[in-house]
Amino acid sequence: MVRALIIALNFFFAWIFSVMSGTPSATVSAPSQVNKGEAFTVNVKINPNGEEKFVRYAMTIPQGWTAENVNSSGATFKVEENVVKFIWSEIGKKEEVNISFKLTPPANAEGTFEFPSKVSHSVDNLPSHIALDPLKVQVGNANSNTGNYVPETTDSTANPAAGVTASRTVPNEPVMGEFFVDVVINKGDLGSYIKLQDTLPEGFLAKPVSIDGGDWSFEKGIVKVQWYSPNKATSTLNVRYKVITSPDASGKSQITGHVSYVENMGNKIIALAPSDIELKSNPALATNNDNGNNKTPDNNSGNTNSNNNTSDPVNNAVNSTANNSDNTQNTNTNQNNVAANNQNSSGNSTDNSSSSNDTRQADNNGTATQSAQSGTAPGVSYAVQIAAMQRRVETSYYQSTYGLSSVNAEQVDGLNKYTTGKHTTYQDARDNREAVRSKGVQGPFVVAYSNGKRITVQEALMITSQKWIR
Repeated sequence: MVRALIIALNFFFAWIFSVMSGTPSATVSAPSQVNKGEAFTVNVKINPNGEEKFVRYAMTIPQGWTAENVNSSGATFKVEENVVKFIWSEIGKKEEVNISFKLTPPANAEGTFEFPSKVSHSVDNLPSHIALDPLKVQVGNANSNTGNYVPETTDSTANPAAGVTASRTVPNEPVMGEFFVDVVINKGDLGSYIKLQDTLPEGFLAKPVSIDGGDWSFEKGIVKVQWYSPNKATSTLNVRYKVITSPDASGKSQITGHVSYVENMGNKIIALAPSDIELKSNPALATNNDNGNNKTPDNNSGNTNSNNNTSDPVNNAVNSTANNSDNTQNTNTNQNNVAANNQNSSGNSTDNSSSSNDTRQADNNGTATQSAQSGTAPGVSYAVQIAAMQRRVETSYYQSTYGLSSVNAEQVDGLNKYTTGKHTTYQDARDNREAVRSKGVQGPFVVAYSNGKRITVQEALMITSQKWIR
């Protein structure tokens, strides 16, 4: 009993290992016999077996035969040098993939033909091939001689093909905040799959500028540009992308990468020389976090919280002195508002000993009727703050980085603060805040003004008889 259990467990763990190993497998089926000149369909069932990246199925067919795609299941279909190919640059998480294609023999072909095929995937950036049992098909008379077929081609991965080169260019001088990277791939007449892959230092962001018809992706610091069927008539591929760094980053960093491509059923790699980048600090140390201690994130007019960190390339540092000043000022203002309102509601406004409180209360009373009618008040507006800095930078920096149509700069409590938009209602400002957040700004929040002077959002809501919206 124990021995049987051990044997069963061994089979189970072997099965688990095969599933997790990432080694694809496939089965190929087709009619065993067809008439002369008759087209037939080949069906291939591929089990990626955990492999999610590069997978290729290839079958060698005889000279003079033709192949036509029926179902590629997302793969790139090609016929090159008597080889039928289905290529997935990233096959994804799939338990099974089914492809099919139609083969047509020449009118005079007769005999038994064998079709060798294999499944390939990438291991350590080099191709690994799994040979499949050759498909055998009888064409015409079963007593005829065995048909002639082209033997399977041999992969060549040791050296890149002559004439295929690649180079990367970065600025020679120190850069600040952002810079451009240019990559040129001299491919000759190569028309098969090509991929550029660059690895950026931690914290760097990348955006495409021009990619010459390729597919762009950027994830976890890796730039990828892929061409599935590049134009053979174009001998070069040109890529330019913009890199955005933290404004306070300085020192040396390095970009590494390679170009890989498929040729003669083999995956080949050209290493790009590492590119050194000299960074100098941008004159902006930014902060723009909401105060996490408040129940409502827009309660304060521009305060920040030094306990909140952000990975945003612009919003990195905190001026704790300014934060304390903002928090103290907002707390005092809110307390004054509460006291003034309580005094107004009890009918004791004439007993105020402070002329400033009389003025504040009179203002609140004077705007209440108008606010109730329209929900707005003359001179009261809202905006969305996107950053606060110790030193001033051009507003165009934020416009280009986040795609904002307009950005305003002002000095408040010793900080340069940057806002976007001007709204008469809090809800419009709140909606703009979410739109700005979707563009990549970390921690945007609503601020309020009365005749161009900052006030708390609570004051603005009270003056305009509007409600706070989360």
